[in-house]
Amino acid sequence: MLKKLKNPYLGIIGVAIVLLLPQLFTRNMIMGSDIIFHFNRFYDTAMQLKTRNIDYFIAMFGFSQSGRIVNALYGPIMAYIQGGILLLAKTWFNYQVLSNFCLYVLSGISMFQLLRKTTHKKWYSFWLALIFMTTFCIQYWIQRQGFTSWGVAILPWCLMPIKRMMEHKKLNWFSIGVGVAAMFQIHLFTSLQLVLIYAGFFVVCWVTANKGERIQLLFDLLKSIALFIVLTANIIVSYFQIYSNNTLAEPFLNDDMNSTAVNVGNLYWLVTPYFLLVLFALWVAVSIGSWSKTTVTNRTAIGISLVFLLLSTTIVPWNEILNAGVPLIRLIQFPFRFFVPFTVLLFYSLALGMSDLEWQTQKVVRIFAIGGLCAMLQVMWTNYQHLQYWNQKDLGNYLSLHVRLDDDREKVRASAYSTDLDELLQLWQKSTPDYIPIIGKGPNNNYRGYEAYIFESQKGFEKTISPSGDLMITWTATDTVQTDVPVFKYADTELFLNGHQLVSGQYDLSPVGTVAVTPQVGTNELTVKYISPRGFLESVIITVIGWLFVLAWFMTITFWPDRGRTMKQVTLEKEI
Repeated sequence: MLKKLKNPYLGIIGVAIVLLLPQLFTRNMIMGSDIIFHFNRFYDTAMQLKTRNIDYFIAMFGFSQSGRIVNALYGPIMAYIQGGILLLAKTWFNYQVLSNFCLYVLSGISMFQLLRKTTHKKWYSFWLALIFMTTFCIQYWIQRQGFTSWGVAILPWCLMPIKRMMEHKKLNWFSIGVGVAAMFQIHLFTSLQLVLIYAGFFVVCWVTANKGERIQLLFDLLKSIALFIVLTANIIVSYFQIYSNNTLAEPFLNDDMNSTAVNVGNLYWLVTPYFLLVLFALWVAVSIGSWSKTTVTNRTAIGISLVFLLLSTTIVPWNEILNAGVPLIRLIQFPFRFFVPFTVLLFYSLALGMSDLEWQTQKVVRIFAIGGLCAMLQVMWTNYQHLQYWNQKDLGNYLSLHVRLDDDREKVRASAYSTDLDELLQLWQKSTPDYIPIIGKGPNNNYRGYEAYIFESQKGFEKTISPSGDLMITWTATDTVQTDVPVFKYADTELFLNGHQLVSGQYDLSPVGTVAVTPQVGTNELTVKYISPRGFLESVIITVIGWLFVLAWFMTITFWPDRGRTMKQVTLEKEI
């Protein structure tokens, strides 16, 4: 069977389709805890692309057209890519299927290429890549719409320069700079984990290098950092400008971090699929059994893996650290996030270990094949069970404290298959106050504040896009009593009421940064604009040119390998 399947890439595409069969047959949706937040993000970028009214900073269409900032601080380029996928899909159901397919294929190919480069064994790499596609690192998006999975999908690609760096004491500055930048454009926390991985390997490489090699390593590191800055200039400028002029609501503050660590109550990270336990046991056996033969590269990988594994568990007293007020600890949110790099490093280290032991038997491949097929069946069954929640009469499994569903549940369900993408977002709302402006001490509860000033204040207001591309809010007033308008104002947001620009003192702000103005009797129009910071346009141009160069480089070494060899003298080798 394996000999007949000559192209593993077609095999990965086929596996992705098979994994989607439960959803294709049931035509149900999986509505995870973060889905409405991300649907609003992507709807906003999709409509910006469709109408050509591009506003990089504020939401013009999504998030109840509230003018809030999200995508500028949360993977902006990836948000526009997802918006493009949504435009192609036309309905939310089609989008979920298409995006899941893209994630499966991306993660499978990424892991396959990393392992293929590590072991040079095609079918070791194929079956392990297949198993990786079924791990909870990837299923986190499928089942819960956790965006971490999109970062995980390219993490194996980002690890490809490591082996050469460790063995030849040469840092591929181009590949590493591109890898960290790509991850930064997708998911910030995963990019920080990637930097920690690189740092661990770099320190060991530095210690084992001679003086001349250290100088070159340092020089290449500086070039890598410079390239990273070029490829992420848009985000760096945005972060600096927004955070320096505004006080923003932090993402979800987890007051019980122990409950979200990998422990007895959260074993799904370790048992999705169950065969991951077998790989874990095999990894331990290979690591111990081959230690005397193990390369410095694999020993370092094992060490870094164990650190991430430890951090993902309650062995670390997370709640005690949190209560002690350790700076930045809240940014971690969920300790299980550390299981993500551990999983990828587990596959990488296992491949390195098997390569050290020179395992080449067909028997091992058969074990991986059986494990891969079992993993597929397990994940398909689990996803089928999640899909059944869509059939609940009241959709009760999706109800939570901050979720609002229209009373007509059949209408809610039907909206997932409608080409009117805004309909679902109007019928299914969730107050996620990440990055909204906080005024003064802010509200007692950011979620309730968001609900009160946005969801509960929409009646009577019409929101449209003006001919000039600005967000325009229209309503009729019967008196001149100050009116709360459901739109956010940041430091660089400009307001025009009935054609006149409002200055400080002519409007008030709620604790969550929404606007209150004094209307005129009759029709009122409030126009909302966001003024891009100085240097932002230049940063976008630099970033776009940088990524176009990266794309040209990638296409050259892929489709014109002879020319690519010349370029490899500059980039050291094809590793992305």
